[in-house]
Amino acid sequence: MDGKAFTIMDGTGVTVKAVHPGHVATDIWKTNFSIFGPALKYITSLFALTPEQGADTLIFLASSSEVDGITGQYFAKRESVPSSPLSYDKETAKRLWEVCEKIISFTTRDALLPK
Repeated sequence: MDGKAFTIMDGTGVTVKAVHPGHVATDIWKTNFSIFGPALKYITSLFALTPEQGADTLIFLASSSEVDGITGQYFAKRESVPSSPLSYDKETAKRLWEVCEKIISFTTRDALLPK
């Protein structure tokens, strides 16, 4: 992955990681697809992860000393894996950063650091 967040946070002790939790069985099918929702939820529950299983990698990354200091990596099933080719595009990363700055109204590294 390529992104300004990785370089802007250099030297702060803050790391940036991306996670794919896998296909997790949630109530999205039940609540967003009216009459077909319960059937979709049942079908997906046959092969989907439980919410606890989907959270495993997130919890691992937030709490494990094994990944201290690792930044700019994409994780699935507790392992660093290559992300999509588009995620390495510097121009796309720059545009995304600029849009995010506008949305949340900050432009400096100091805005990210604790006061």
